[in-house]
Amino acid sequence: MASIGDQIVRLEEVVSTNTLVLERPAYLEHHGLVLLARHQTSGRGRMGRHWASLPGRQLQFSVVLHPAFAAEDYPAVALVAGLAVVEGIEAALGLRP
Repeated sequence: MASIGDQIVRLEEVVSTNTLVLERPAYLEHHGLVLLARHQTSGRGRMGRHWASLPGRQLQFSVVLHPAFAAEDYPAVALVAGLAVVEGIEAALGLRP
């Protein structure tokens, strides 16, 4: 199985990285794929939440995972993933997100 980040797709602008992943079966098939955008015009998050983004000012990405755990655990995975990103930024850049 591929590792997370083995394939990174970088885009200038998308409606939503999440929506784009869901619309492209080739993206969904690739465990670990990271879809990164400088700007999302209609970001989409958990529980159908939407947000506005500032081009080049935020991290905006989706990661395709083919988990080996139960669907009821998915919300916890999203939270843990967010914490991992924060800790990675702190460790690599010395910034506090």
